[in-house]
Amino acid sequence: HNLEKEYPHLVEVTDAQSRYGIKSPGECGANPCKQWIVRITNEKTLSKSESSTKDNESQRPEVFFSGELHGNERVGPSTLVVFMKLLLESYSRKENPNPWLKYLVDTRSIYIMPMTNALGYYQNRREEHNIDPNR
Repeated sequence: HNLEKEYPHLVEVTDAQSRYGIKSPGECGANPCKQWIVRITNEKTLSKSESSTKDNESQRPEVFFSGELHGNERVGPSTLVVFMKLLLESYSRKENPNPWLKYLVDTRSIYIMPMTNALGYYQNRREEHNIDPNR
């Protein structure tokens, strides 16, 4: 959760198990596998109408990025980690921030799930419990 600590006004990190009450698919080493979800947005730019909905979710446009569905897909999760850093570092840069990236963070809720198949990723297998999640 380093990004959440470094950019607390822009980043919220949660996992699908805690947020939605989903059971962990198995063990990833000594810990239960988790599907991490990162939300990037500038909370200060939420209008009152955006931040006061009945389910406490923003009314601003939302974008979702998924890094992988199959556990043996290694490039997608790494790419999304770099993408998160790009958004946050550019946004926070004092000199020459990228105006387009700043606009996206100010006007969108960007949801990033680096990996949906954490157990498959840990095992470097396409399947989760011998089931292809794409079928």
